[in-house]
Amino acid sequence: MQALEDVIVGIDESNHGRDDEIFIAIFSRYKEDIASGKYKKIKNFSRVNKARMFSYLSKRDYSLVVLQSVVRDILPKAKLIGTIVASLLQNLKSDQFDKLQVYLDGTWRKDQQLYIKDYTSEVLEVEKPRIRLYSGPRYDEKYFIVNLADAMARYTFRKKTYADLSDDHHRNDILITKI
Repeated sequence: MQALEDVIVGIDESNHGRDDEIFIAIFSRYKEDIASGKYKKIKNFSRVNKARMFSYLSKRDYSLVVLQSVVRDILPKAKLIGTIVASLLQNLKSDQFDKLQVYLDGTWRKDQQLYIKDYTSEVLEVEKPRIRLYSGPRYDEKYFIVNLADAMARYTFRKKTYADLSDDHHRNDILITKI
């Protein structure tokens, strides 16, 4: 039996705090995606930048959620990011990976980090020690996978209509059953 590999996930959002906020999770098995470096944010989606971004995505998968204010208003603030992360990861199968390494842009309180692991563990039906959470400021400039999530979130927010997103097979619903 072949050993399972880790799944690496980079998560970022499009327009923090404004409606409708787009969260993107990029899934990878490439270790070089988490090599620490200095990455510039892609803000201009010229043909070259867009082609480069989609070339990288062709070798990786992604999911997205759209956070509307009506949902943000009913979720407790302490549970919001955990709910979003679990929603982005909900289609992963625990028998497809050894460890789940999640790289999340931003600084999160300890209670939020614990809830991310707790709720993700419950949704994926996987033991918490198999989930590794890394987060910090400017992760979208430090790790390629988070930089790619940032670029895709920005692109999706700027270039896609709500109708496009409704039909997007990468879109997950936000899990709001556990409030």
